[in-house]
Amino acid sequence: MRDVDCSSQLAFSPMGNRHRSALTMQHTVQATFSVGNLNARIEQALRKADFDKELSIQFQPLVDAETQRVVAFEALTRWSNPDLGEVGPEIFIPVAESGELIHLITRTTLRKALQAAKCWP
Repeated sequence: MRDVDCSSQLAFSPMGNRHRSALTMQHTVQATFSVGNLNARIEQALRKADFDKELSIQFQPLVDAETQRVVAFEALTRWSNPDLGEVGPEIFIPVAESGELIHLITRTTLRKALQAAKCWP
């Protein structure tokens, strides 16, 4: 997952100095290729994934600003892959969308969220 951390830092770091060294440019190119390779690995893992086992749901309360009362919950999907480990939604969701796998994740998320909500008071 080091590639993910590096690519995230690259994507969100300010450009700063326009006179970058050749070494810095080389690292930028390598990071770009690493992101492409990583996306391919993630897509391949998503295609082989057992979503019932690998996807989990976390519920985030939505609070009314005026009353400070919880009015709803948002279901957040988390993916733990046996080979890749924990993969954040900011990483796997865009890959799933581009690979047309998002509908499978959505269906699993909705089913799991509804199943959990059945037990709520």
